Amino acid sequence: MKNKLNSKAPVVVGGVGGSGTRLIADILMELGYYIGSDLNESLDNLAVTLLFKRPRWYKKKIARIESHVCRGLNILTRTMTEQRPSMLNPAEIHYFLDAVLYMYRHGHDHLGNGKGTWAIQRAINVLKYKNIDAVRCIGWGWKEPNSHVYLYWLYRYYSEMKYVHVIRNGLDMAYSSNQAQLHNWGFIWGIDRDRIEHEPQWASLEYWIQANRHAINVGRTMSNRKFMVLNYDHLCESPVDELLRLFAFLEVDIASIALDYYSSKIRMPKTIGRYRQFDGSVFEKRQVDCVRELGFSV
Repeated sequence: MKNKLNSKAPVVVGGVGGSGTRLIADILMELGYYIGSDLNESLDNLAVTLLFKRPRWYKKKIARIESHVCRGLNILTRTMTEQRPSMLNPAEIHYFLDAVLYMYRHGHDHLGNGKGTWAIQRAINVLKYKNIDAVRCIGWGWKEPNSHVYLYWLYRYYSEMKYVHVIRNGLDMAYSSNQAQLHNWGFIWGIDRDRIEHEPQWASLEYWIQANRHAINVGRTMSNRKFMVLNYDHLCESPVDELLRLFAFLEVDIASIALDYYSSKIRMPKTIGRYRQFDGSVFEKRQVDCVRELGFSV
């Protein structure tokens, strides 16, 4: 039996917001993974949100982003794998205070969510004692959809990481109310504010294309043991087949898993196929072709 979590082997779940990552986080928890003690209703790890969901900071630090990301990951790893996180060094203290102050002032999205006391509470939760039972955990990790933005640096930092990238039909996603990632990170792929405001569905689909292509391209540099694309639509259509793929990727003992129990958690949402209710002329043929190339019927 282990009595300490492997700091280099998290399971990370990411994807464009609204892709179905919460379901995968729930499955990880049921399997026995520790995914954090400070979670919201969507099971996002809020320590990750505090430390990394900071687009203005990202822009400012982009020239030296890897060293800054590593500082954040040093803090995150200790708060996730140690009962009481060990003392931060001066550079990490600066990073941590900067993250808290940033979030206190700006929040973590374009609506200002996360401002004020939210940031203070997250900071307290990062630093406080954690009751982590490493013996009973089969591993650790987190779900925070924005993780895909940092996938390249996560891969370089965690030598044994497994990353699950959840993807859902981009045409359906374009009509979702969950567009925080587009507002936060659209600039990375050249999607300007004017386009987001006046052509929101076009901008949403363009973000979906570019963000997923980026994650998949990074994934190609990783081994199949470390990167997996999980098609949410396929999971809803054929839950047992996709669950078997997921469990094989995680290298969990399938013989000890009640597949019926896990498949019963999966429901076909009414929002699958919702794009058919709208006029698709707002999208370019190129964009629709990309949706098809990424594995979806259109």
